[in-house]
Amino acid sequence: MNQETNKKLPLSTYFAIATTVIWSIITILSPNIKAVGTFIGVFGAILALASGMGVIELFSEHKKGYKKSVLKNWGIFFLVFGFVVTGILLLNDSSKLPDETLSFKKPFTWKRWYKFNKQRIPLFLTIIAVLLITGLVDFRVNEIRFELKSHFDAINNLYSNNLKSMATFMVFALNLLSIIQIFNSVSYSKTRAPFNVIISTALTAIMTAAYGAYAYVFIIEPTVSANYTYGSSVYFSLIVFGLGILFSIASTVFSWKYIDWKYVKIEE
Repeated sequence: MNQETNKKLPLSTYFAIATTVIWSIITILSPNIKAVGTFIGVFGAILALASGMGVIELFSEHKKGYKKSVLKNWGIFFLVFGFVVTGILLLNDSSKLPDETLSFKKPFTWKRWYKFNKQRIPLFLTIIAVLLITGLVDFRVNEIRFELKSHFDAINNLYSNNLKSMATFMVFALNLLSIIQIFNSVSYSKTRAPFNVIISTALTAIMTAAYGAYAYVFIIEPTVSANYTYGSSVYFSLIVFGLGILFSIASTVFSWKYIDWKYVKIEE
């Protein structure tokens, strides 16, 4: 895309925006869908979030100048997840751009990958953490008789209403904080700014405290209700959230490792 076409947004970006809006609407309306509503809602939320990240990066590229690799990567993403028109438009736009570098292709090695992608490791770990925390909620598919009993099944089996309310709030907090964390990680992967590392540390600390409070509910419940026994959903919920917190902590550790203390924001 030359400078003249760069003055206005390309058609592919409008389609990417429309894709994000569509999946956001599906996510909002998913509770009204019988049987698979929860599953569609979670899947839709993840796709809407990922698509939204793509739109943000496309806007950023529009300001700075498009890169062939960025358009190609997002084109493949939209194509793989069924957004055929958006994917084709992005791939078509990328094909019009010249190669960013002219060099002899070297064989892939993990050492080279690490050298050029180490600042993105916190983002990759955060994505895994978010998928664990937000992606494994309870759902049921009656058509194939499949059901996942997770966080809310564990909460519903509690006898104490106060502990139920506390556990429910902690689940909400963990989901909200993990989504904020992924946006912060996207920003860090581009700048490695100290501000993003501080935010990541604070979010991880709050998430760890929320998980501790959530686990405390199930530890204290047997002392409050003599008839209470642990079900499989309790163990599943605690393990899933625990793994999500561990990946979030690992992300924060790598953020501190690759922080750029000399980072200065340049106003455009």
